[in-house]
Order: sequence, then C-alpha cells, then structure tokens
Amino acid sequence: MAMKDRTINKEGVLELCLAPNDKAIRYPLLLTMQRAIESFVAIVMLVIIAPVVLPMLAVIIIQTNHNILWEKPEDRPRWLRFFSREEAYYLIKRAFDFMVSLTVLILALPMMLLTAIAVRLDSPGPIIFKQERVGARRRYVNGKWVWETQTFTIYKFRTMKHNADESVHEAYIDKLINGSLSTEADSTETGLKLTFAAADATEERIKVYTGNAKDLLEMKKANTDVATKKDDKLYKMTNDDRITRIGGFLRTSSLDELPQLFNVLKGDMSLVGPRPALPYEVKRYKDWHHRRLEAIPGVTGLWQVTARSQVTFDEMVKLDIEYVDNQSLEMDFWILLKTPAAVISRRGAK
Repeated sequence: MAMKDRTINKEGVLELCLAPNDKAIRYPLLLTMQRAIESFVAIVMLVIIAPVVLPMLAVIIIQTNHNILWEKPEDRPRWLRFFSREEAYYLIKRAFDFMVSLTVLILALPMMLLTAIAVRLDSPGPIIFKQERVGARRRYVNGKWVWETQTFTIYKFRTMKHNADESVHEAYIDKLINGSLSTEADSTETGLKLTFAAADATEERIKVYTGNAKDLLEMKKANTDVATKKDDKLYKMTNDDRITRIGGFLRTSSLDELPQLFNVLKGDMSLVGPRPALPYEVKRYKDWHHRRLEAIPGVTGLWQVTARSQVTFDEMVKLDIEYVDNQSLEMDFWILLKTPAAVISRRGAK
C-alpha cells in the first residue's frame, strides 16, 4: 500500500473506505466519529454565529433602506453593482430566507419533536401532512430570469384525521371564490376597508408602500359600505369534524406550519410572500386572480399580518397583488416583524 493510503486524514480515510480489505473497514468507527464531529461543529458554529450575523445583516439592510436597490449602479455597494435592481433583491431575499429558516429549524427542533409526538399520540396516521400546492419560481433561461408556475409538495404537521375527505374543502373553496359562502359572521362587523389616496378617488386600494418606512402600511376602518358582505368573508372552516384534538391548537398557534421552513430551505417558498394556492383553487380563479401567482409563495405575508380571515377572498387576493407590485426588503422585514404579534393574537386563526 502506498504511504499516502496509510495517512489518516479526511482524504485518506475516504480512500481507505473505498478500498477493500483496508484499514477503514477494520476501523469503521473512525469515519463515523469524524462525520459526527464535523456535523456537531457545524451546528454549534451556526447557532453561535447566526444570532450575530443576522442582526448585522438586518442593520445593513435597514441603514441602506430600500435604496440598497438604487437606480444608479455606481451608488450600490460594490458587490451589488453587477446585479439589476430585481436581481439584487432576490439575491438578498434568498440568502436571508436560507439563513433564517435553517437557524429557526435548529432552534425550534425541541418544539417540533414535542409536536410530532403529540400528533402521533393524538390520532393514527402520518406526522407530516403533504399536499400539492401551486406557486411561482424564477428560472434563468437564455440569459434572463423568467417566472414560471410550478407545483410543489408543502409540508405541515397533520391537523386532520388521516385520509380525510378532501372534497369537503374543495366545495368550500368553490363557494368561497364565487362569493356564495354562508357564515355566521357578526352582522355589525362589515370588515376592513383599506384605502389609498389615489388620483381616482373612487378606486379603493391598499396603501402598502410609498417609499417611506414610516408609511409602510396604513389600515383604516370603513367609513362607508365596501364590498365586504356578511356572507362572503374569508372565514376558515369551523366546526370541521375532520380536525383532530391537537389539530385545532396547532392551527390557532400556527405551529402546524413550522415544517414549511423545509420548503423555504429547498427554495419552493420564501419566508414572505403570497399564500401558496391549492391546484383546485387555481382552477376556479378569475383572470385577475392569477396575478397573485407572480411572486414566490411565502410562509407569512401581507394578508396574514393585516387581515387574515377577516376579509373576502377577493380582498385577500388584492392584498397579495399589492405585495407582488410593491415587494421590497423593507416590506419583507416589516411583515416578518408583524408576524409574531399576528400569531399571538390569533387574529382570524380558526
């Protein structure tokens, strides 16, 4: 055997492992220990470094404001000068998504293990619920970035009985989109009126982004009637006997959505973006509804932190479209900061 084959280093161990009747076979524990130590060091470094790096990244982005995507390339940081405004945004967004989702998954691992045990003990069936969803993704084709619609598998903790009838929810979605859903909404509550001082005073829009961080989102209650009716609000299904005992708590606390961070790691989703749509939901879309699919779907979004289940389906779509048209790093941070309060208040989480 050559001398280098007997050298115990990473390269040597791998070579020995691949060679029959060699030392790595006689000492399999060596390779196992090496891999375990490397994994442990990587996790420790991530947990220690991430809390330091992420705040620094946030400070840099906030200090440069939305002008990190300045119109003049020479005004950008050197490492961003070769990127267009849109490319720079998605580059930073993807890097941030990856770092944050990985860090949160590591820190939330004990909670996820407890949740998995609770789901398993509560009812028979798989711990993780997998479902096909529809969303957008960016691909580099022929020298340019293009958007395309894709289907992907979303992950959640199972909150319903195994093999529950999906047609029940499909019928609910059909009525919801068509505005024929009957709910027990409080007749005194007419919903949210989101107004925007536009040139056309008759056009009701949502004021989301004006270029000023202090004016990021102004929500106002209705002074007059709006197209929000008692019988077509976006209330989630209630009194659904398909939901398990632990499932109701997981939904109201949003703990069932923690596995979606794996979708963020894979790049199927972002931390912030429109809610990922169901295939049978997309089939029922009106033409203008499809505009909400022009952004990477997110775990949280503008709809979740402002209105959630308190608006009609059309108003939810308008919120998503406003995000599509005005998305920026500043808005993403604002939505992320608002998300914990929305989860704790359980607004619209039924």
